Amino acid sequence: MKLAKLLQSFVIICVFSNLLSAQTGPNIENGWKPYGSYDGSHLDTVNLMNGNVMLHVPILPAYPQRGSFAPQYALYMTSKTWQIQSKTQNEPGIGTVVVYWWQSSATGVMVISNTGILVRRNLMKSFDGNGSTLYNTQNYSLTGPDASVHAFNAVPGYPLDTNSDPTVFESIDGSGYHLVVSNADSNGVMSTATVTDRNGTQFQGAFSTDYTDFSTRCTRPGTDALPSVGFYTPAANDLPLGDMTCPQFAFAQGATDSNGNQVNLRSTGPQTPPIPSTDTLGRNMPFSFIPANPGVADPSKCVSMGGQPISSTDLVYYNAPDGTTRSIQRCYAVLPIQTAFGVSGVSEAESGGARTATTLVTVVQADGSKWVFNYDSYLNLTYIGLPTGGSISYTWTTVALPACPGDLTVAGRAVKTRTLSDNMGHSSQWTYTWGAPGTTLSNTVTDPAGNDTVHVFTALDGYCAFYETSTKYFQGAQAGQPSKQVDTGYSPNTIVTEQGIGNVVATSIKTTLNPSGKVNLVTKQYDAGFGSYSPIFGNVIKEQEFDWGLGAPGPLLRETDTVYQWQKDSNYLNAHMVDLPASTVVISPLGAANIKTNCPITTITTANCMAETDYLYDEPAYLTAANVTNQHVSPPNIVRGNQTTASHWLNTSNSFISSHTNWYDTGEPYQKIDPLGHTTTLSYDPAYASAYVTKTCSPQTGSVTHCVTGTYDFNTGVLTSLTNENATTPASGNTQGDGAHTSTYAYDYMFRITSAQAPPDPANGGLRAQTSFNFSAPNAFPISVQRTRSITTALSDSATNFFDGLGRTYQTQHVLPGGTANVDTAFDLDGHLWKVSNPYFSTSDSTYGTTTNLYDTLDRVTQTTKQDGSVSSVSYDQAAPSVPGVCIISTDEAGKFRR
Repeated sequence: MKLAKLLQSFVIICVFSNLLSAQTGPNIENGWKPYGSYDGSHLDTVNLMNGNVMLHVPILPAYPQRGSFAPQYALYMTSKTWQIQSKTQNEPGIGTVVVYWWQSSATGVMVISNTGILVRRNLMKSFDGNGSTLYNTQNYSLTGPDASVHAFNAVPGYPLDTNSDPTVFESIDGSGYHLVVSNADSNGVMSTATVTDRNGTQFQGAFSTDYTDFSTRCTRPGTDALPSVGFYTPAANDLPLGDMTCPQFAFAQGATDSNGNQVNLRSTGPQTPPIPSTDTLGRNMPFSFIPANPGVADPSKCVSMGGQPISSTDLVYYNAPDGTTRSIQRCYAVLPIQTAFGVSGVSEAESGGARTATTLVTVVQADGSKWVFNYDSYLNLTYIGLPTGGSISYTWTTVALPACPGDLTVAGRAVKTRTLSDNMGHSSQWTYTWGAPGTTLSNTVTDPAGNDTVHVFTALDGYCAFYETSTKYFQGAQAGQPSKQVDTGYSPNTIVTEQGIGNVVATSIKTTLNPSGKVNLVTKQYDAGFGSYSPIFGNVIKEQEFDWGLGAPGPLLRETDTVYQWQKDSNYLNAHMVDLPASTVVISPLGAANIKTNCPITTITTANCMAETDYLYDEPAYLTAANVTNQHVSPPNIVRGNQTTASHWLNTSNSFISSHTNWYDTGEPYQKIDPLGHTTTLSYDPAYASAYVTKTCSPQTGSVTHCVTGTYDFNTGVLTSLTNENATTPASGNTQGDGAHTSTYAYDYMFRITSAQAPPDPANGGLRAQTSFNFSAPNAFPISVQRTRSITTALSDSATNFFDGLGRTYQTQHVLPGGTANVDTAFDLDGHLWKVSNPYFSTSDSTYGTTTNLYDTLDRVTQTTKQDGSVSSVSYDQAAPSVPGVCIISTDEAGKFRR
C-alpha cells in the first residue's frame, strides 16, 4: 500500500506540471525527450537545456520474463516540479484580483516502476442554454515513468465519438505512442484508454466515470480555480456554476505484448487486503506484495543528513535468488520547504518555512548497505550517499527561461555544480553555467579538467520549444576554435497543434574538426506517418553520409534506404509495430564491380546497390503453439511482429541466402535455422512457465544431437545448474541432470553469485573444481570481492579486487607462491583510466613501473608515458594536403612521426 501511495505521488508530480498548459514549458520539462541533450552517469542525468537533475537508480535487477517485458523498479527523482499558479478571487474592500504563487507536488526520491504510464485529458463540461449539458474531451497527453510528457494529436480519418471528438491519436514528438479511446459512458465520453508503444505492446487504463465530484476538481474559464492538489488549496471555490474544465487521468492497470503475454499492474491505490501486481510468469512482482510473516522496520538503521528526526519507516519485499523473501527498508523525515525564486508579484512557497513535506531520506538494502539522500529547501537533491561509500552532491541556482503560451512559469531551479567523491580523498566537479533567456540559449558545461562544452539551443517555434542546434567542444576554457563542433538541423515540416509543435526530428548533422577544418555531413529523411499535417513515427527512411571536405562536406559516400513493414502491410500499421524493417539497402553513388542493379527501393538516379537485407515476419510455417495459458492470451492483433526470415544479398551470384527463426506463440524462439539448413532447437520447461531456455540442442552431427540442459530459480530466473551434452540424464523441470556432468551455481540475496561447482574431474580423484566469491561486509569501506578457485585439494588460487566509493576497481591482489602480486589503477578527474601499474610484489621491484595516459576534451589519448619514462603522443585532426580525410599524427618514443 505504501508503494501505491508513492506511485500516486509520482503521478501527481508527472501530470500537474502539464495540468493547465497545452505545451510543456522549458522550466518544467522532465524526463528524456527525443533529441534532448543530457549529461551525467548511469545513476543521474542533467538536462543541459534547463538544468533538471533526474535520479534513476535500478534498485533490483529486472526479473526475466516471457516476451518483450522487463518490469523493473528504480529510485527516481526529477527536480522540475515548481510552477507558478494563479487564481482570480474577490478580496473584501478591493474587488477582483489575481493572485500568483509558487506550487509544487515534490516529494523527493520515490520508488517507481518502468511500466507505469498515465494518460491525461481535459474534459470540457458546458451548457447550451436550453438545459442540456455537453461534454467534450481535448488535450490528451501521456506521462511516462521518467515524468516526460508526450502530447497527442488526433489522427485524421478515424471515427469520432457521439460528441464529435476524435478517438484515435498519435504522439507528436516521435516517441511512437499510439492512443485509442473507447467504451462510451452514459454521457457519450470514452472511458477506456489503450496505449500502444512503437513495438506493439498495449497498456490499458480507465478514466473515471464518476462526475459527482466535478465541483471540487474542475475549473471555470476566466477563474483559473485549481483542484486541491499539492501544497495549496484554492482560496475560493466558485463551482459548480458555469462551464467547467476537468482534468481526468487513466493509469495503466495492465499491459499485453504483441504475442499475448500479460502483466497486471494493480498497485495503483490502497487496497485491503493488498492485491499484488503479477508479471508474465504469474509471479507477484517485487514490492507489490506482503509476505505471510512480514518483518518490522528498524529506525536505528536510518540516516537523516539534514538533522531532522525520522518520522516513519516501512518495508517493501522481494523474492531473492537464494530462495528467501527479503525486505528493503525506506526511511522518511519531515523536511521544511521555503523558496526564494524572486519573481515579482509571485508569493514564495511558505516564506518562513511553515510548510513541510514527508520525504524519503534513506533506503536500507537487504544486506544493510544504504542509499542516503539530503535535500535543500526546494526539495531538490543536494546529496546522494552511495552504498559503495562514495557520493554525488549538487549545488543549485535559479535560472530564467521563457514560458510557453498558457504557462506562467518563467523561472526554475537548475543545478550549478555536480561533484563525485570516491570516499578515498578524490573528488571531481562539473560546473554548469546557464545563459540568458531568449530565442536561443547558450549553456556551458565545464568538466573537472577545465574543458568547456558549449551547448546552444534554439526555440524552433520561436519562443519555447528548445532543441540543441550546436555543440562546441573546447580544450580548456572556451576561446578561439573548438576542437569539435556539431551542428544539428531539424525538420522544417513541423506540425503545430494545441499541444505545441511536433514532428521535430534531426535532418542534418554536420561535424567540424579542428585544427584541420575538415567537415562531414549526415542527412536523414523520415517516414510520413499518417500523412500530411499528422504525427510521424520518427523512423529514418533515407540516410546519406558525406565525406570529409575542407570547410564544407565532401562528396556523397553512401546512402542507406529503409522500407518498413508497416509501409508494405497495413496490418503492422494497425498493430502499431512501426520499427520493423522490411528492406535495408546500401547504395553507392559511384560505379563498382559487384553491384545489384535491381534495387527494390531507390532514391537516386543511378542506383548502385552494394548491399541488401530483406525481412519477413509472422510466416505461418514458423509459428509453433506453446500451449501456455498462464498470463498468456491471444495476441491483441492479427500480426505479432516476430522476424521469421532474414535474407542477405550475395553479390557473387546475385541471389539471396536466408536464415529463419521458428517462434513459439509466446514470443520465445523455438528453432534457429541457418542458411545451410542447420537447426538449433530451444526448449522451455513448463516448470518455469515456459519463460526460460531449459534445453538447447545444436545442429545434428551425423546421427548425434548435442544438447545442454539447465535448471533455474523460478522466482528470479538465475541459472542454478547446467548439464553438459555428455550427460546420460539431462535436467528436467526443477531436477538437475546427472551429477557427473552438471555444474551448479549459488547466489546470495543480493543477486551476487557466491559459488560455482564444475562436474567431478576423474583426473583429479573425482573432485569438483569450485570457485567461490566472498564479499566484504556492508558499510565497511573500501568494499572488496575475493575470488577463490580450487586447483587441488591442498591448493587454491585467490585474487581480490578492491573498489573505491564509485565502484571502480583501484587495486587487484593475486596471491602467488612468491607473495601477493598487486596491480594498482588510478583515474583522472574526468574518470578516464589514468595510471596502471605493472604487477608487483613491492614498489622496489626492478620491474615496477606505471603506464600513464593523458586525454583531450574528446576523450582521446594524447600522451602515453611508459614505465621506463619513455613518451609517445598523438595529434588528431591535422590537415592533410590532397587527402579527403583528416590525419592522425603519432610520435613514438624515439621521436619518429607516423601519419
